[in-house]
Amino acid sequence: MKKSKQFYFIVILNLVSISIFGQDINWIKKSDIPIPISKAKAAIVDGKIYIIGGISPQSQGFSTTNFEYDPKTDSWAKKKDIPTGRINYAIAVVLGKIYVIGGDPFMNKVEVYDPKTNTWDSVSSMPTKRQHVSCAVVTDKIYVIGGLENVCCPPFPERCDWEKCTKISDKNQVFDPRTGYWKTLKSMPSPRHGHDIISVNDKIYAIGGMGNKTSMWAPLKTVEEYDPATDTWTGKKEMPTTRDGFGYSVQNNKIYLFGGWITEQLQTNTTIVYDTNTNTWSVSTNIPEKTGAFAYASNGDKVYFFGGDKEDYTEIYSYNYEGIILNR
Repeated sequence: MKKSKQFYFIVILNLVSISIFGQDINWIKKSDIPIPISKAKAAIVDGKIYIIGGISPQSQGFSTTNFEYDPKTDSWAKKKDIPTGRINYAIAVVLGKIYVIGGDPFMNKVEVYDPKTNTWDSVSSMPTKRQHVSCAVVTDKIYVIGGLENVCCPPFPERCDWEKCTKISDKNQVFDPRTGYWKTLKSMPSPRHGHDIISVNDKIYAIGGMGNKTSMWAPLKTVEEYDPATDTWTGKKEMPTTRDGFGYSVQNNKIYLFGGWITEQLQTNTTIVYDTNTNTWSVSTNIPEKTGAFAYASNGDKVYFFGGDKEDYTEIYSYNYEGIILNR
């Protein structure tokens, strides 16, 4: 009972410490993605969204599918498959090309998709094999930060003792697509995986994720800002609640975080908003479905999320929702 009282007290403090940002997102159901899919990533080029890789009941192992979604016509088209199926990778767009970096099972391979020619190519591999990783783009360079590194896992990760044979990464490595070179930069202060790395005004924000000294699956509230110009990290105000497997959109220097897991078996459909100018959090309109590990992309004042996992991982969804952010 004592623990229960302490828990509710903390929750109340969290609720009153953030402001209400308003019901300012209009969510609209769109045509489903052609197959149920989770743990895929999305990227937007010239107004069209590409959903790549992931896991689907329709495929054996990791999916190699590449679907193009056109928001203007609410229609789907099949594009050339990625050569290497993968999940838990990082994705970035630089100069009209999509870079798919690392991923499960402990990859350092980087494959590049050109939507104009519908072709794939390979470039220089990441220096460190990582999965559950994220990245952000600043001045056409790709910063790949955090994730999981392999210590002693065999070739098939499902046979791995994750707690003993993986390392939660603090690696911060940057790739320059123009030169093809990688460089290692100052490590992230809080090693983590399953997080997001988000660029706003040439700064990078590492938000949420999992992993602490007690458990590699422990969810985090931690927010840290990286300045590529000075190669320095600064701690920022924590999220109101722990969160991983979420999506995001950047609007007017604010980071909107959608859905995901609050704990390993508890999802949320809430939206929280981080204002990078004031270092404060607020809340916004809930997403229509409770889900996590979905693909997401944003274009202007619109954000999209596709597929995802059910809370207990017993179902994979084919959702496609468009959110119009009204109050920016």
